[in-house]
Amino acid sequence: MSVTEPVVYGTTRQDKEVTLFEVRGDYLPGMPSSEETYRPGLILIGDHAASEAFTEVQVEIEYLHDWASVPDMVSKRRFVSSSS
Repeated sequence: MSVTEPVVYGTTRQDKEVTLFEVRGDYLPGMPSSEETYRPGLILIGDHAASEAFTEVQVEIEYLHDWASVPDMVSKRRFVSSSS
């Protein structure tokens, strides 16, 4: 079965409050909860928020280089045109 929960509240393993918005999931009735899969549309760590209405968001991204697939080396080539 597919379900969508508008807001889910919880805590991380480090005891930080977390809010999940638009959580979509699939589960089989009668199966243990360890067999369920859920995907949030938005995750807010550090607070329990009532809605997705924000005026400001501060984002911390770790390992951005790996996530963005930026090449390790970038070379610039200089083209010189010859005038006759």
